[in-house]
Amino acid sequence: MADDEVPARPRRERPLRAPGREEPANEPAAPPAPPEPPTVTTPPVGPPVVEFVSPQAEPERDDHVVVTFDGPTTQRRWTVALRLILAIPHFFWLELVTIAAGAVGVIAWFAALFTARVPEGMANFLSDVVQYQARVYAYSYMLLTDQYPPFALANSDYAVSVATHPGQLNRAAVFFRPILLVPAGIMTFLVGVGMQIAMIVGWIITLILGRLPTPLWEANAAVLRYATRFQAFAFMLTAEQPKALWGDPPAPAAAAAALGEPDLPERPRITRLVLSKAARRLLVTFIVLTIVVYGGLIVVGGVTGVKTARAYQKLDDSHHTLGVAVNQFGADAQQCAISGGLTCLHDANNRLANAFDGFATEVGNISFPAQLDASPLIADAHDCSSALRRMAVASTQADYGAAAADYQSALNRFNQDYSDFAYNADNTN
Repeated sequence: MADDEVPARPRRERPLRAPGREEPANEPAAPPAPPEPPTVTTPPVGPPVVEFVSPQAEPERDDHVVVTFDGPTTQRRWTVALRLILAIPHFFWLELVTIAAGAVGVIAWFAALFTARVPEGMANFLSDVVQYQARVYAYSYMLLTDQYPPFALANSDYAVSVATHPGQLNRAAVFFRPILLVPAGIMTFLVGVGMQIAMIVGWIITLILGRLPTPLWEANAAVLRYATRFQAFAFMLTAEQPKALWGDPPAPAAAAAALGEPDLPERPRITRLVLSKAARRLLVTFIVLTIVVYGGLIVVGGVTGVKTARAYQKLDDSHHTLGVAVNQFGADAQQCAISGGLTCLHDANNRLANAFDGFATEVGNISFPAQLDASPLIADAHDCSSALRRMAVASTQADYGAAAADYQSALNRFNQDYSDFAYNADNTN
């Protein structure tokens, strides 16, 4: 090429457009439509009970207690029939670790009171005990899973898992923790007792169908999660009061969609309980059952207490009347020894014998509670009466002395049995 030759400029390719249809400069491209929010179901039965929600969509506390479940599945009927028997070894082990956790919890309370946190070793042990307790209850009473729980306290692949994240605590909240536990403790008691009553029917249904109905599964899972959070709060593994007994709110669709498709495990885990209306009604039923049962027991106990009080008053009146007769017999015997003679003494013996017979008749007509047995007391009264009547017909001093010894022995038994009976009646009242 010659030095003075100018190279040709490369031609710029531009799309042909009709006049007036030129593309505006730097026009941004339209954003793609967001994907649908992912939903994880729990086959083979029931409606969806778990939704994916990122912590960014609904932020939780750093010390939030997370309880995760496998979904409701079929269960082997023979394990359902023998569930409580199969769980006996776990009941013994749970009792031992619970006693140990109680002792560690007391020490942890003092430590948290001064340092505003539970020492790491204690927190790990208490967390493991809370998780093990949840697994035993899920397997035994609640029929949430057919998988036999491991005896190990540490984390393992099981149908129910508990994750705690102990952190900084407020010293005042630690000091007043027993008081702060009262509201959640009452709610845990109400739903827990009612759940156990309702599971009598749930156990039969599971035995027949081979699975726990999904609404009942959801309700039981909500009760277990709430009770587990209550236990974690009691052990100071979290500063968050137990919550979400009635389930979690539905996932925000926009927030879930913006996060894209999550990486789900091969076996979906339920970390968010969105309860159905049927499950919520069952939770209300649990509370009503507890109130009805315990209210009935209180009413029955009150009526029984009133009856026992009345019976005890009648017993006391009869015993007072007998005591007056015994004191009068002593005075009469002294008078007869001075001036009345043997006939006077025999009459005094018969009068006291009649008093003992009258006492036995009155006590026999009193309606005592079933746990109070007045028959030994009545038998002692008849023995005293029999000995006094033999004293009343004794013709020699030797016969009178022998009958008097029998009377004294019977009277000692009578006094002891009356004291025991009165004590039991007073405690029953």
